[in-house]
Amino acid sequence: SKEGLIGLPRLVEHAGVDRGSQQVIGGRDGMDIAGQMQVEIFHGDDLAVPTASGATLDAKGRALARLATVGANPDDDEDMRLRKALLVLIALIILPISFLWAALYLTFGGPSGYTALAYAAISIASIVVFARTGDFQMLLRIQLAAIMLAPTLSMIPLGGVLAAGGVGIWGVLAPLGALVFSGVRAGVRWYVAFAAVFLGSSLAGSALRFVSPMPAWFSNLMLVLNVTDGGTLLFSPLTLFEEQPAEALLR
Repeated sequence: SKEGLIGLPRLVEHAGVDRGSQQVIGGRDGMDIAGQMQVEIFHGDDLAVPTASGATLDAKGRALARLATVGANPDDDEDMRLRKALLVLIALIILPISFLWAALYLTFGGPSGYTALAYAAISIASIVVFARTGDFQMLLRIQLAAIMLAPTLSMIPLGGVLAAGGVGIWGVLAPLGALVFSGVRAGVRWYVAFAAVFLGSSLAGSALRFVSPMPAWFSNLMLVLNVTDGGTLLFSPLTLFEEQPAEALLR
């Protein structure tokens, strides 16, 4: 029997998990609680979920499990399966936002729209290559570089941060991603790189006296949207864990 374990260290579906004092037993026996609560969602006919929230979590668990098959390698341990699934999930969440970004900027004459399309093409290509090779580090480097450079450099031809509608804010996802997937040192290095590119792009846009073709009201609107959408993207993964007790998140 397969079980989907929804929790920060349990995003990927796997079988036969036994971690010392905590053991999850599949099948119709439900849950085995040892020391602290273990949240388990069964698939198939193992358990009928009686509530809408439970059904939603079950669907999310199956979706995350399917993501784990992209670039999967039989030799991957649980941690690597988690990292691969989470990175692909984040990349896929950003894609529709990049298309929306492109459509809005191009509609009002902003060349940043082409940068957004270039980002989307690079992101999709990297996922396709990853699905064939399973090279996680390659996918991570491409995704981090693309999300850092595309929005920040696109501020230059628009005249800086405000004229560009704050689109460069999205570049902060690169150091955040590095922090999650590669640790504190990598996160710090990527943050320094982001800050340098963000500052340099903003100053270059002003120094070169580029004039944004977009109306002022649209730049202000995009500033609001870029800030709120960026916050939504960071907040959304947390909703995967909203139904779980604190113990399951902190283990």
